[in-house]
Amino acid sequence: MAKGQYQLNLIFDCYKILLKTSLKIFLLLCFFALGTNLFAQDKKRADSVRALLKTPGITEKKKAWALAQLGWDVSYSDLEEGLKYAEEAIAIAKKNSYGLELAHAYNVAGTIYMDLGNYPVAMDYLLRASQNYAAINDKKGQAIASGNLGIVYTRRGEFRKALHAYYID
Repeated sequence: MAKGQYQLNLIFDCYKILLKTSLKIFLLLCFFALGTNLFAQDKKRADSVRALLKTPGITEKKKAWALAQLGWDVSYSDLEEGLKYAEEAIAIAKKNSYGLELAHAYNVAGTIYMDLGNYPVAMDYLLRASQNYAAINDKKGQAIASGNLGIVYTRRGEFRKALHAYYID
């Protein structure tokens, strides 16, 4: 190999290493920047929902929805606190027979239980969410809850059940 070709290959190899390293650093910085921004947005939304909950005369229906949403937002930083809000939303929605709010709260609580690693309870709540969404003919909600159930089955290694959950009618 000629000296010039060797130098060119060396330069090209160094450039590839630099590019890979720079790309990794760039992706790492993007990940931290986006992650921080997303967490800030969740905190901001959680603060807005807390303010809504303090609104005088808020209806029980809005309160149930807001508590479930607050549970979801808070769960990114504190699963136990998020679960507390979701369970409170379930209690209000059950007491008042609010179908959509109950389904939403079950889905939030089920997802939090999944993140906590309590798969049996997560499956119970996600099945309830899916059934409640089906009862009010909310196909999108049912698909979301069933998809979350599929994630639980996948984490448990029950792939056939996961596929069934993903493709539920």
